[in-house]
Amino acid sequence: MNAILTALAPYFFSVIFPLIIFLLLKRPAMVVANRIGLVDNPNERKLHIGAIPLVGGILIFLSVFITNFLISNIGEEWAFFQNYFFAGGLILLMGLLDDRFDVRAVIKLLFQLSLALFAFYNGIRVESLNGILGFYEISFVAQLLITVLGITGFINAFNLMDGVDGLASGFAFLTLSLFLILNLILGNYTEILLLISLCTALIVFFKFNVGPKISKIFLGDAGSLFLGFTIVLAAISLLNSGTVLESNLYFALVIVALSIPMIDSIRVYIFRINKGRSPFRADRSHFHHLMVEAGVKPVKASAIIIGYSFLMISISIILINYLSINAFLIALIVSFTVFVMLLNFNLKISMWKVRIREMENKT
Repeated sequence: MNAILTALAPYFFSVIFPLIIFLLLKRPAMVVANRIGLVDNPNERKLHIGAIPLVGGILIFLSVFITNFLISNIGEEWAFFQNYFFAGGLILLMGLLDDRFDVRAVIKLLFQLSLALFAFYNGIRVESLNGILGFYEISFVAQLLITVLGITGFINAFNLMDGVDGLASGFAFLTLSLFLILNLILGNYTEILLLISLCTALIVFFKFNVGPKISKIFLGDAGSLFLGFTIVLAAISLLNSGTVLESNLYFALVIVALSIPMIDSIRVYIFRINKGRSPFRADRSHFHHLMVEAGVKPVKASAIIIGYSFLMISISIILINYLSINAFLIALIVSFTVFVMLLNFNLKISMWKVRIREMENKT
């Protein structure tokens, strides 16, 4: 009995410790953030009320770091902790500087590329495409390009996803929970403890992110960059597993989890270029913005998008048994395109309703 309790203790503490640490640090972090101006003020693109502390990211990072430092055998897992938390801490710091001082986009991009190279150097790399476009094992140069561009692209795509309450944290929880299940199947116990603590911290943050203004906090760029970095590294780590590469199902699940932010970002970049605007100039053309503009409440919009993501993951479990990986990816892109078309159609209907009401009021 004692042996069982000893074996289960790390998993229990990986749930309890992040909760306690997050709650203990939240109030002091909010006080400091308000004093130093680390807050998000409303503007023409940000429709929240009042200045909201941007401390979600650092609270998630600290609660997860302290938890894993306390419960893990650092001697055996030092390289894992050193690389992940060193790189994660650096991207968190860059995000904090951006939240406070608005760092230039080119500097952020160069920094992200540097961290992607650091990850590649330490063995986090895409080594096989598992039949996508007919490619399996790929050359070293292809591994480098795909890994670095993939990490950088997903980090920015996830950062852009953080536009309404609960969306980024809810999507991160869904994705990391999926990765947790896959790691449980594969027996990757170091990653399991980390993912459990991350999911716990995300649940606590979600409560305060969608809660009343008096206790409300935002992820900030620090949080969204750190979570995006974490998700894409966890995904590539899974893709490197022989079991995942041998299973179209596991491989497809990882790809689906990454695809929704990536496809939406590519769509938005193409839309901006077609309109003659810079693809990097912020606007309100992402799918969560389309919902809010159509009158859907932010939390409900988050729930719809997260629900859609869960639906796509669930459907992929069935579809991958009948489709090749390439046909599956085409079906995924088509389904997302239809989803966005429905959002645009709903937005146009809402705009016409407003115009009709304005005309009725004038008469």
